Amino acid sequence: MNIVKIAHYPKFLKQVTSAKDRAVHTLVGKDVPLKVRIIAWVSIVLVISFVFLFVNRITRAAEVVWDGEGTDGTCGGSAGDGNKWSCGLNWSTNSVPTSSDTAKFDGTSTKSVTLDSATSVAGVNIASGYTGTITQSAAITVGSSGFVQNAGRFSGSTQAIDVNGDLTLGAGVTFTATSGSLYVERSVAIDSSVVFDANSGTLALDGGYAGNTSVGASGITFSVVTINRNRGLAAGSYALTINSGTTIPLGDNPSVTVINTYDGYDLVNNGTITAGTGTLTVNMVNGTLTNNGTITATNITTWAGSANLTNSGTITATSSSTIAARSITNSASS
Repeated sequence: MNIVKIAHYPKFLKQVTSAKDRAVHTLVGKDVPLKVRIIAWVSIVLVISFVFLFVNRITRAAEVVWDGEGTDGTCGGSAGDGNKWSCGLNWSTNSVPTSSDTAKFDGTSTKSVTLDSATSVAGVNIASGYTGTITQSAAITVGSSGFVQNAGRFSGSTQAIDVNGDLTLGAGVTFTATSGSLYVERSVAIDSSVVFDANSGTLALDGGYAGNTSVGASGITFSVVTINRNRGLAAGSYALTINSGTTIPLGDNPSVTVINTYDGYDLVNNGTITAGTGTLTVNMVNGTLTNNGTITATNITTWAGSANLTNSGTITATSSSTIAARSITNSASS
């Protein structure tokens, strides 16, 4: 009986002890032409290499670190080119982070950054150890991993900043918003010690995130805040909560939309909401505006909308104001 020795081949290639079994089961062995064996082994190596590269890409996709290794000469040749976000040499992977990556800034390099071209990333993480300034010169879209700043400085310009996750600004950082719109789909958390400049821009609470969200920004001054959270017809009841100490200035003729047609979407105010002049419209379907804090609308002539209104705080309006709501429950001063 002939035995094909395959001790040096992969373990999954079984030893075969009969000519019939060899013909059916053996993938490589002395009975297979050399050319076929070479092709088989090359194919196996290519598959293993592909799997390795794929897994490696998934691993590194989580985080691409700013290492600042680009120079003016290698990033374009002009003065300041070495600080460009768009220069791949400035990143740990030698390529610019994509919409699958979180762009991280830490002590690896404290070199300042110019966001020089429209960018889309999964997240931005400005971590401890980074002391530089990130200067916006183009629009940036941030995915569900959110924008987190715990060090350094961010200087907005005029272009949009669109955060499809949380916006988190930690203690002591400096953040200048865009003079355009800063969109945030989930929660806003800004420490009271943040040096915050609204830059006359708009904080736009938008999107249709399926979850409870909040705005916590005690002592922070916004220019204008718009609220347009619309889940459409979807299952799940959620709430947007304005935390104690937070002031939300809605501006003139404001329209507040918090909608989930199917199960309801509530707006809970534990802080202060101010409205400018004209008409305040509150669009809510199957939802309740609960005021535990203060709503000041002294120059609003008409309060329109479809919300259920529950008040246990203070609502200040002119004597000529009319308030339209699906239902009104008042257990405090109004």
